[in-house]
Amino acid sequence: MSAVWQYFSLKSEKDSVAQCNTCHAQVSRGGTEPGKFNTSNLIAHLKQHHKTLHEDFRKTTELKKQSSGNFKQPTLPETLAKRDKFPRDSKRH
Repeated sequence: MSAVWQYFSLKSEKDSVAQCNTCHAQVSRGGTEPGKFNTSNLIAHLKQHHKTLHEDFRKTTELKKQSSGNFKQPTLPETLAKRDKFPRDSKRH
């Protein structure tokens, strides 16, 4: 679940808008049905209207990325090495 949800509330998971907990504005979730909702508009609302909260959100997101270790983008040689096949005499072949 995105960290942005600490700044917004929903009446129902099926609602196409979320309510900002700070200014109570209704912000579109970016879709008309649950499978198409996203958090982009919510993050943009924080950035435009609540700069301090947006900065807190960014810091929280960065800490999660650093602690999980899964967000390092591989280098080109690392990516190319993954597609190489193992030699026939390899145990992993």
